[in-house]
Amino acid sequence: MRTKVLFVIENLMGGGAERVFVNLLNNVDKCLFEPVLVVVNSGNGANKYNPPEGVQLINLQTRKTRALFPLMRVIRHERPDIVFSNLAPINVLCLMAKLLLRDFRTKYIARETTIKSISIKETKANPLVRLVYGQLVRFFYPFADCIVALSNGSKDDLVTNFGIDGEKIVVIHNPIDVKEVIHKSMEMIEDADAWKRHFNVICVGSLVKSKGHIYLLEAMNELVNKRGYDIKLRLIGTGPLRKELGEVAKRYHLEKHVEFLGFQTNPFKYMRNGDVFVLPALWEGFGNVIVEAMACGIPVISTLCESGPREIIEHSKTGILVEPKNVSQIVEAIQLIKDNDNLADQLRSNALHRATDFDVSLITRQYEKHFLDTLSRV
Repeated sequence: MRTKVLFVIENLMGGGAERVFVNLLNNVDKCLFEPVLVVVNSGNGANKYNPPEGVQLINLQTRKTRALFPLMRVIRHERPDIVFSNLAPINVLCLMAKLLLRDFRTKYIARETTIKSISIKETKANPLVRLVYGQLVRFFYPFADCIVALSNGSKDDLVTNFGIDGEKIVVIHNPIDVKEVIHKSMEMIEDADAWKRHFNVICVGSLVKSKGHIYLLEAMNELVNKRGYDIKLRLIGTGPLRKELGEVAKRYHLEKHVEFLGFQTNPFKYMRNGDVFVLPALWEGFGNVIVEAMACGIPVISTLCESGPREIIEHSKTGILVEPKNVSQIVEAIQLIKDNDNLADQLRSNALHRATDFDVSLITRQYEKHFLDTLSRV
């Protein structure tokens, strides 16, 4: 008898959390588990990640605010052994369903992808909404049978700031399909010859405040306008700050040195053709893109966030760590790699080896073991 697991997520639009769910669904042992993917709203076919083949897909076709009762009907009909949810709004939704259904046979596992206290504090919502959001997490998360945190920093935040029992939290880093990343990175880019004429800085991530793009643009201003380097920044991703960041680039007269590439189904080919990858994030739950960049063989610079990067990168061995918001450190790190080929080669080699520690085959086995361990608990 296979263990039925409902994988519940809002949608399969672009994002690290969505990519992780697809990786897990593609690699979970179908002889042991019967995965069912439940999306609140698939976006009428606008998904940027394809639902895995052979996995039942249930689309609630509604908004998060109206999804509770449709979700309860699915849980009642499917009678899963485990409900595995992703991201705080959906986690809270599933735990509400558990309480209303009085469903204490099914095990509910919530996956937390951020430093929750920071993400709540930094959201653009008004103070009352932020307060309510925090209280929902504080009230409902303890009803989960288990919480998966992406990093030790994320776990510590849940314990310290939300009063969650640390014994209920397990740390499992994100899975990266290293072989697939390497394979996709080999795809040719159309303007490869033009790229070779510049030193290329690559940044991949949603254009939102938490990713800290503004500080990377300030670093580019220093490198291009004050130090005279012929450097080009390629930004991959979409988000609400696209217009604002474009205006900043224009204000610094960087139009010829900054290119917004938007969402790319295959960002890895750009990573492989870059000279350095920079993640200027203010906070991260983990940092999938760091490991993906490592697998592409590009030297990595990352901010030393509250969690995630410090658990992936060994400073000066597998990458370079800088302080968040510290433009001068970003500048010096980029210049160091640009001017030191031996260091760049060393970082590439060590990073590729480190990336294999997060390969999807290893991480999926950890999830499978955790699913079975949670089921065995009384």
